[in-house]
Amino acid sequence: MALAAAAGLGLLGVVLAVAQSALLSRGLDAVFLKHQGPAALSSVLIGLAALALVRSATVFLGEVAAQRAAA
Repeated sequence: MALAAAAGLGLLGVVLAVAQSALLSRGLDAVFLKHQGPAALSSVLIGLAALALVRSATVFLGEVAAQRAAA
């Protein structure tokens, strides 16, 4: 059970990393290609911060589950 949880959390971490990359590319597109100001980036930056917190918690829980699976 712990091994499946570790694998599932690892997969979720990868999905969250892809989501972070997509959100970062949207922010870069808004600034460099569409020449939008800093106000347009507030939602992107908030989303990146939220994804970073969720991803870090996911990675931590995945490491805990992997440690329990190995014990």
